[in-house]
Amino acid sequence: MKNKSINQVSIINGEDGPTSVFIFGEAQKQSLKIRIRNAIYQSRRKRIEKRIAANPHTLAEVVQYAKDHYDLVEINPAATNWIERQKNLKASLIMQH
Repeated sequence: MKNKSINQVSIINGEDGPTSVFIFGEAQKQSLKIRIRNAIYQSRRKRIEKRIAANPHTLAEVVQYAKDHYDLVEINPAATNWIERQKNLKASLIMQH
């Protein structure tokens, strides 16, 4: 990493010490190989984004899809930890989206 001058470094201090360090200035120039790779990645991503349709699915549909395509088995609802796992699954889905 290049040495930066003192006016290009900013430190945000918290009560228990520095929490973030930002380095301002231009990044190093990317090589031609990396720029080509990034351009290919971006074009593939745009093409794939056009093909993906964002249709919501219910949890039951997702479970059925997993059973059909991945040969998964649902946990027995009589199991002691089944209710807790269901709650955690719903909470994690809500937090992610």
